[in-house]
Amino acid sequence: MIHVLEDGKDVMIMSEDKVQVIAGTLDRLLMKLADETNQDPDYTDTFILFHSYFTTSFELFDKLITMFHSEKGHRIWQRSIQFKVLNVIQRWIKLQFQDFLNQSTLMVHLMVFLNSDLCRVHYTLETDRIRQMIEEQKLCLKEPRFMTTDDPKHDLVRQLVTPDLDFMSDNLFLSMDTRDIAKCLTLADFDLLKSIRIQDYLSCEKKEDDYVKWIIERVNKTSQWVMDKVSRQITMRRAIVHKMMDIAKICLDWNNFHTSMIITMTLHQEDVQNHINYKKLAKYLNLNNNMNHYRAALKKAKPPCVPFFPLILKDLTFLLDGNSTVYQGQSHLINFNKFRLVRQTIENTIHFTSQNYTI
Repeated sequence: MIHVLEDGKDVMIMSEDKVQVIAGTLDRLLMKLADETNQDPDYTDTFILFHSYFTTSFELFDKLITMFHSEKGHRIWQRSIQFKVLNVIQRWIKLQFQDFLNQSTLMVHLMVFLNSDLCRVHYTLETDRIRQMIEEQKLCLKEPRFMTTDDPKHDLVRQLVTPDLDFMSDNLFLSMDTRDIAKCLTLADFDLLKSIRIQDYLSCEKKEDDYVKWIIERVNKTSQWVMDKVSRQITMRRAIVHKMMDIAKICLDWNNFHTSMIITMTLHQEDVQNHINYKKLAKYLNLNNNMNHYRAALKKAKPPCVPFFPLILKDLTFLLDGNSTVYQGQSHLINFNKFRLVRQTIENTIHFTSQNYTI
């Protein structure tokens, strides 16, 4: 690793190829957003998404404005720095517009910058672009995230997205095509997963549309639905258990690890050990080597895919809480690599919903 020193102390640590920032002081990390080097979009996005862990939005905004007005160096370099600052502000609006909505004073500062500072230096096009982005983000927050379908057969999808899963009788459940039930469960969970944006994984505030909370509730609802179906009808129990295992197998075939593992996990105490699919499905729940069998399969999977959501949350909690924000005990250095790993984990999850199911 490359160590940048000031007065004999580390102020920034980078990878040997100088591509990635590993750690740095707050001042150095802020400067890196718009310095004389090529602007790194991954670095910019990581900083914006996680800046609240080590600074405030007001401090970030004030530093950006200070850099914008800096008169150090040649005028060409100054213009380059200004364009980089404007790019950071645009990415901020795109990724974390809630910062401006939740802090009205911050929005006021942004509008003053647009109406005054940018006008004086004749950045008309850039000003219009930022204004347009603000309006787009306001509209985006009002748009529903759930997929829609005009196929009447997929009405079950909309029912399965709602909190009440138990809308079908036992007789109806056994008479329905196994693939149709697996399809509905897969599309419902995929729909919810696709609705979760990167900001939702990081937000702790209570909100009306809490998609992370909804998918967690669906985990519990789905598990309860499976248990109720199995336990309520003794005479149909064996048939229901075996049908559930068939559903889990089909879900797995469609890269829906999430629903498959929930069903298998719920039925692990039932008389399913002799079912032809049980041993194969149970391997994905094996805790050995940090669930290595499941992780290896997920690594090979291509979109569309529904990863096992409880493990996603567990991994994110470990990365955020299990790693210090301070780098190796040096209180003046921020462990920036920690936040890059969290962002990559979330983006890998989002990538699995980059293509829709055509089942």
